[in-house]
Amino acid sequence: MKKTSFFLGVFICFITLGCSKQGAMDLQSLEDAYFEVAQNTVDEPLSVVELTEMLSNYAPKEMVDGNQKIYTFATDNEELMVSEPKDQEGITDILYTKHHDSNSLSVACHISSNGADTSASSLVLNTVDMDLFKVFAAKLNQEPSNLFDDYLSMSEKMLGDKPVTLTEIQKSINLEPNLQERGTDVKYYSFEDTDLGDVLGFYVTSTSETINQLFYKSNATGVLYNTTMANNAVMFSLSTEEATLSNQKEVMSLFDK
Repeated sequence: MKKTSFFLGVFICFITLGCSKQGAMDLQSLEDAYFEVAQNTVDEPLSVVELTEMLSNYAPKEMVDGNQKIYTFATDNEELMVSEPKDQEGITDILYTKHHDSNSLSVACHISSNGADTSASSLVLNTVDMDLFKVFAAKLNQEPSNLFDDYLSMSEKMLGDKPVTLTEIQKSINLEPNLQERGTDVKYYSFEDTDLGDVLGFYVTSTSETINQLFYKSNATGVLYNTTMANNAVMFSLSTEEATLSNQKEVMSLFDK
């Protein structure tokens, strides 16, 4: 059965003094809307029109990017972006971001259009709060690792305005580093836990041994951790493209505390 057009549906609602689509719900938050859309499979995807009806308290902004229509719903500390093909109904991509002070958490997913269920869910945390970063790391990092402990220890030292140097790292980590030249002035060093497959890496320049950015990649979970010193401030981030919706809900609840 063909769907009644949005404008005709509105007209009928006015005539009948307030009809509503059977099964429609009034979503109270953009976070609820994200998980409502993400949990719908391709067999019954939500359309932007349906989502807008559910988010009746929000006025979305619309733009077109190639073959996609992109809609943004926003409040002071939240943003929900959804995209839908111009030639068909059904949301295919959705991104939700929440901000707390200088911290932000984004979760996203792609809803497959080829008959598969929701896939390619991801999350990204950016924070200046080391304690929050460690809480998220403990939730997502499944395997104990001495190399990861070294990464956290060096990150804490950077947070305390203490320089971390190449010589110091080589002394504290009992592994042989791999060296890659990145241009004439930049070198990339990495240490690998051969049992777990995890990697800790950092860059140094030819003029300084001080490290301003650390990376850690977990082989088991696919999580990438990043500690960056810039403008006398330290930023921590973690990201993964292998998150499940269950993971996303868990970390969102931690972020909301």
